[in-house]
Amino acid sequence: MSVISTAIERLPILRSRGIYFDEKMVGYHVLQTGPRKGERLDFMFTAAAQSETIPGFFGAGGGVIALDGEVKAEGLAAKSPMRGTIRMDPRAKVGVMTYDFDFTGDDGKPYHFHGFKNREGLVDTLYGKVLDFEGGLVSEGTTYFDYDELWKFVRSFKLV
Repeated sequence: MSVISTAIERLPILRSRGIYFDEKMVGYHVLQTGPRKGERLDFMFTAAAQSETIPGFFGAGGGVIALDGEVKAEGLAAKSPMRGTIRMDPRAKVGVMTYDFDFTGDDGKPYHFHGFKNREGLVDTLYGKVLDFEGGLVSEGTTYFDYDELWKFVRSFKLV
């Protein structure tokens, strides 16, 4: 074994393909259609995210991170698996992170969440909307990083 390959074996970051973390976002959405239009309802999701590469995590050239988790959207989805992506762009002034994920509502219909996260002081704010698969606006709202989960979030980061 060469000196270089021995060094690579001893430095996990050089063998790693990507970075993993999980987070929890909590907030609300306001329904935009139907008989409950205008109603403000709880909206929450937990997500596990993993980049394919380490540079991809940092958004060099527009990094994309795979996203899997669960959505709890009062009045829409009591508990639904979700899958999508986070696009990282640390150079952006607005929309540093763009979230896109799909889930199924309690009505059995597919829905799509699209949102962008801005860093405002110490608060991560995610402005988002839920669309039906015809592109109709179902709800809009705001979620925030759940700081009660901060220690869990910090501890979740790993090289994979």
